[in-house]
Amino acid sequence: LNRLYAKNHASLLFNRNTALGSQLTSEQQNELIQAITMAMYLNPNDWQLQSVYAEVISSYSPDRALALRQQILQQYPNVTNAIMLGNMALRLAEREDNLVKKSGLVELAGNAFTQALKLDPNNENAKSAYADYLSRTQQGEKAEALLRDDTHLLWRFYLQNGQFEKAQEVLLQLHQDDPDNAVVLRGLVRVAEGLGDRHRLKQYLDLLAAKDNDKNEQLWLIQKYLDGGYVEEGSKLLASVKERYPEEKLTLLMDAWLMMTNGQLREALNLTNRYLEIDSNNAGAWRLRGRIYRLLNEPHHAVDDLQRSKSLSANPAVSIELATVFSEMGQMDAAIGELVNASQQPQAPMQIRLLLELFYQRSNRLSDLERFYTRMLERYPDSPFWSIRAGQFYLSKKDTAQAVKYFRQAWEIHRQQDTNDPITFNLYLEALNQNKQYAEAINTATPWTDGPLAPVAYAQMAQAHFYQGQNERAESLFFLALDKGGESDWFQDTVLSMMLNTVGLNSAIQWTQKNPDALPSRLLSYRIALINEQFNRGMELIDRCLADISPNSPNWGNLALKKANLLVQAYMKTADTQYRNQAIAMFEQILEQYPDNPSLLNNLAYLLASNDQQLEQAINYARRAHQRDPGNPIYLDTYAFAQYKNGNFEQARQNLLRALQLYDAQRAQVPWDVYNHLGMVYESLGQIAEAIDSYHKALQVAADIPEKERKAIEERVSTLQQQANTSL
Repeated sequence: LNRLYAKNHASLLFNRNTALGSQLTSEQQNELIQAITMAMYLNPNDWQLQSVYAEVISSYSPDRALALRQQILQQYPNVTNAIMLGNMALRLAEREDNLVKKSGLVELAGNAFTQALKLDPNNENAKSAYADYLSRTQQGEKAEALLRDDTHLLWRFYLQNGQFEKAQEVLLQLHQDDPDNAVVLRGLVRVAEGLGDRHRLKQYLDLLAAKDNDKNEQLWLIQKYLDGGYVEEGSKLLASVKERYPEEKLTLLMDAWLMMTNGQLREALNLTNRYLEIDSNNAGAWRLRGRIYRLLNEPHHAVDDLQRSKSLSANPAVSIELATVFSEMGQMDAAIGELVNASQQPQAPMQIRLLLELFYQRSNRLSDLERFYTRMLERYPDSPFWSIRAGQFYLSKKDTAQAVKYFRQAWEIHRQQDTNDPITFNLYLEALNQNKQYAEAINTATPWTDGPLAPVAYAQMAQAHFYQGQNERAESLFFLALDKGGESDWFQDTVLSMMLNTVGLNSAIQWTQKNPDALPSRLLSYRIALINEQFNRGMELIDRCLADISPNSPNWGNLALKKANLLVQAYMKTADTQYRNQAIAMFEQILEQYPDNPSLLNNLAYLLASNDQQLEQAINYARRAHQRDPGNPIYLDTYAFAQYKNGNFEQARQNLLRALQLYDAQRAQVPWDVYNHLGMVYESLGQIAEAIDSYHKALQVAADIPEKERKAIEERVSTLQQQANTSL
């Protein structure tokens, strides 16, 4: 009886300490150790007690814990003990600075996992643990070979190691074989989150929501819907859960989340505080309160709560939010440090690495950026993405030799995958030319002069000849590039840009005169007119193109949109309201053919609102765009801006706060004009401090803000600060 009591008492204390998390005191930890020691004394042959004791003391007595783990495996050789020894050895190796000792710990881990597999070659836990070990020790190919025959373990392995594309490939095949498998669908949800693919995320969540889910599964779905910015779906499911399970405490937290999403920040804060009084160890609750404080412009409170959330449960999303708050406070070192740590987590989403790259660029930390690219290429050797990013970085630094190296790497990956991407091919040849490797550029391009890459091949060969003084040969090759490119926008833009930097504009004009009435010639002439700001000439050319085709033709929309954008550009350049009115009329004409296109609706709404034209119609267009794609923060920002222009300031404020949260849900950087619009709304509401703060954020995040807008915001800030000082 005493033996059983001691064991149960130790178990209760262990569960208590686990629940306390970061609030655990040293006295409570000592109480647990004493209880386990007594239980072990009374139950000397209970290896599970010894195992728990080893884990508890590993934080302050690692060598003793490891020795105990080895002893347990020797006396009780089973798969579980072998895996736990391997896991502990790996954890200790990560913290070890002594290289010799680190190497020994890694070898010990490998031996333990190997023993686990020998004990039971088909044990899934043993195979997963050994595969994880192989991956961590740069033996990824062996890990994949080990799991290749078990696709369910293979996708989990890819997911665990942040190889989202590979995990997706396996999961999609499994989903095709068994469309109703909920485990596979949840895996696809996690992959979509990792890749930032909101369309697929919504698709898989909807498939899961259609199932007969239990309470915990429904709560998980609500969280995913809300975290992804799908408020309507999350709200409906939450109402259903509250009706079926009225005593469930987590619905209080979900209600708070909904209120935050709807811009009811004080109400959301009150509900979150009520929940934290019930459960102060919920990481999600602290995260939610941190997000609310950030939206309330209380960054120090936001940091405290987000850090508390992270201490309870490490989560890449929390790290992104912390880094964002730090950056808004001007603490870029702290923001970068947060992202560096988060990026090392196996399942860190792509957005963490993109944000870290952006912060390195903004801080001009070029050495860190170089090391970052090296790490990314080591981690993702089969993806061309980071090779291209590294190449672009070195090209911008004029380090053309390094740029060649990385673009060649990216192109070779595309060749192996049989994708033959024209953009990568163009970058590789461009780097060769800039590095004066003209012969290699020509030799690399020549085999591709027949086929979809021909425009790029001929254009880059033309550049190589031009740089060697062979102008006539260069011009003839550029003409071939334009012939091969046809009416493709990307090819025409790319080739024309190269011609302007080499043989000159007259050569491009000469090509258009060979067959002036052909569509490719007219389109190139239109581009030349844009460059020369000959707006009427550009409209004449587009009108001639439009006259030759029916509005039902697939090409009509593209041409009509060119005309509309040209009219907008002409208006912005000349301030001639005739151009503006014609642009509005053109957008309305396009909408007659494509009435449900959210991008067109959004662009027309913004054009009307920003020029104080047809403001009620602007709201209508913006609302329709938002309803077509409610998860798009760009459309929601336009809707809020149109509401602001109509004097609906409170609705505009709520929608702009929702737009900020949608950007957060996508782990995307908030554009400067969203903060600018929020500042304008707060100013109209008489909330001067909040307006100043929003304007400051607009200036802070804007690397690409036009100088005119920057000055206008700075003037608004100065005026508001004077008003605030006067009122004190």
